[in-house]
Amino acid sequence: MTGWRVGVVIAPIDISAKITLLSESIVSCVPGFVQDAARAAILCPNTTTEKMYSRYRARQLEICSQLKRAGLEIDRIPQGAMYVFPNISNYAIDSEDFAMHLLRTSGVATVPGVYFGSKGESHLRFSCAGSDEDIADLGSFFRQAVKSYKKA
Repeated sequence: MTGWRVGVVIAPIDISAKITLLSESIVSCVPGFVQDAARAAILCPNTTTEKMYSRYRARQLEICSQLKRAGLEIDRIPQGAMYVFPNISNYAIDSEDFAMHLLRTSGVATVPGVYFGSKGESHLRFSCAGSDEDIADLGSFFRQAVKSYKKA
């Protein structure tokens, strides 16, 4: 259910009550079809979850490998996310500007790191939820974008 923004919290009752007070004003009325999908995801066999995790992890490692070969720094490979968050400071100062350049020149969509706060600046977030074909040429696309980009 990547990107559907639904979750469950298992916590002591006093903490759960505080979470409810906070989240009630921010998130409410999850659509019925999303609830149905969440129920199906929770009830699916562990083998399905393990298979999906395995595919995401393989893509994540492939993205890291390609970006490292393209000269990017990967500070750490995430252990619980479907994303890679490489440092692009050797190539660009402004993550939003470079993300848009990458999109315009190669069709590769990323999320600028600055969208995650000031410490995210000079990073890009790459999703591992696409297909293997989506990431097949990521390293070469990145290298081409770097060549045509003027670092401010």
